[in-house]
Amino acid sequence: MHPKAVVSLVLVCGVSLVCVWRSDGVKLRLFTLLRNWTSARAIKRVRKLLLNGKQVNDAALIGILKANRDTIWGRRHAFLQILTADCPTEAYQRAMPLVEWSQLEEAITAMTYGAPNVLCKEPVIFWAASSGTTGRLKLIPVTKVLQAKDWFVASSGCVHQHLSLHNSKPLKDIVVFNTTRSQTFTPSGVPLGSVSGRMVAEYVHKYGFMFTSPPAAFEVPHLPTCYYLHWLFGLSEESVKSIGGSFAPNLLEWFQLGLSQWQDLASDLRHGTLQGGLQLSWGHRRQLLRVAFKNTKRAQLMMDCADLDFPERIGKLWPHLQHISTIATGSFSVYIPRLRTFVGQRLIHTTAIAGSEGIVAVNLDPRQPARFHLAVGMAYFEFIPEQHTEDPAPRTVDLPGLEVGQNYELVLTNTSGLYRYRMGDVLKVVGREGSTPLVEFAHRRGTTLNIANEKTTEAQSLAALTQAVAQWGAQLVDFTATSDPNQIPPQYEFFVEVLEPSASNNLAELVEAALRRANPAYDGFRRNQKIGAPVVHMVGIGTFDRLRRFMADSGRERGNTHTQQMKVPRMVRGPQVQFLREAVTSTMR
Repeated sequence: MHPKAVVSLVLVCGVSLVCVWRSDGVKLRLFTLLRNWTSARAIKRVRKLLLNGKQVNDAALIGILKANRDTIWGRRHAFLQILTADCPTEAYQRAMPLVEWSQLEEAITAMTYGAPNVLCKEPVIFWAASSGTTGRLKLIPVTKVLQAKDWFVASSGCVHQHLSLHNSKPLKDIVVFNTTRSQTFTPSGVPLGSVSGRMVAEYVHKYGFMFTSPPAAFEVPHLPTCYYLHWLFGLSEESVKSIGGSFAPNLLEWFQLGLSQWQDLASDLRHGTLQGGLQLSWGHRRQLLRVAFKNTKRAQLMMDCADLDFPERIGKLWPHLQHISTIATGSFSVYIPRLRTFVGQRLIHTTAIAGSEGIVAVNLDPRQPARFHLAVGMAYFEFIPEQHTEDPAPRTVDLPGLEVGQNYELVLTNTSGLYRYRMGDVLKVVGREGSTPLVEFAHRRGTTLNIANEKTTEAQSLAALTQAVAQWGAQLVDFTATSDPNQIPPQYEFFVEVLEPSASNNLAELVEAALRRANPAYDGFRRNQKIGAPVVHMVGIGTFDRLRRFMADSGRERGNTHTQQMKVPRMVRGPQVQFLREAVTSTMR
């Protein structure tokens, strides 16, 4: 063949491949095949790690200490000597005290101003801002090596296998998230914000063809408008396999918005328009209108099924929808009954227990969505028995010393400069796979109701409130509590939001009875009159949504701009108590 002909053939083939690759459908098919292959391999690798949890955990510590032995922190705490000890893990625990964020604040401040080699050798590429439920902004360093790809891929693969999605045609995801590009940076110019926001933004940039919404929809700063857009672009697609969002209350808000604006959504879908009431900049509106989302057939389908129950309605619109991905464990489980009114019995799956500090545990069995495998190798994990969490210098337990049925506070050492760091998460050990524990999220340290040493846990108070409100004939929306130790005897005060409140009975009496059943210690203190009867304050509909926005506004003043990261604390103090008192509609004693 003539050289010019060869060159022409290569150019034609190259242009053809580029044109084919630019098709989202082709990319989605290829990505689906690749995902199925990589997830199967990731599951095998992760299962192998679980069999040798103790060895993998110890090896993670050795790797972290080796990498950071020449940092200021590593020299101060003699990492080199620890590495040469007969038992490095024991030497590490003797040499390094347990720390909380306040003890790292000076070092972290220096790092935000550009000081190198302080806590970690790897450069910090991002500063994760805590969600603000503790009332003070905390910055957590994130480095490039702090990755958890295998664990997330394995968890996703297990869901696909459970639902037989690995054999299905390529399907997209509706991801309900706002990734507004914040211009917040540290003094040294490193970006600062939400880890989940950063992850979603990067994923949308790389793999936008996987999602129903275009990149511009994720960047709209006005949250209700952003939610509306995710509805609109999601409704334009039939081939949807999942709906995902950060926390269960965020998804609940999204479903409620869709229900309330069904007619507007159908109209915009029918005409390919964006209603004038949306808070969109001219630039965002122009970008979004370039995307072809007009679909008269699906708009008509929306109207045809408008009178159906919502789970049946979304089944008609998205016949392949099988699971909902969001954090719905621990205190977030209070939102599951209301989510069920929108999604029916579809799987509600929480991928992982994770935070700004890193991934802790991953769900590998969707049949047991509240159980998680400790993500050994991602960090070095230690555990403080719950009964010793308030000791001045509590001793930790390693993986082999964990007892099934007991609660432990998690202590983490990671690659980005956190050493024996108390995360504040309390986990319950519920089993093992190989030598690695299976855990459930119990509660956050400091959320236990404990005015007379009765220690009513978050799980116990949630169970009591849910049960009492159901007996009262209503549905629990949300709740929180506070206490006044100066009251004699001291008593709990609950702020409770419900749907369809009952006019009969006294909810406070039902809460009292449920608490006594849930916690025998509380029952004993009530009988001895060391704790007073609880007070229940009813608050208006929407109060807890407004509380989260109030917390977000306070967070912005401290530099945290990510509204979706706000969680309702189960114990409130200070300004949050005052906010709730102003929303009280009635009180029962």
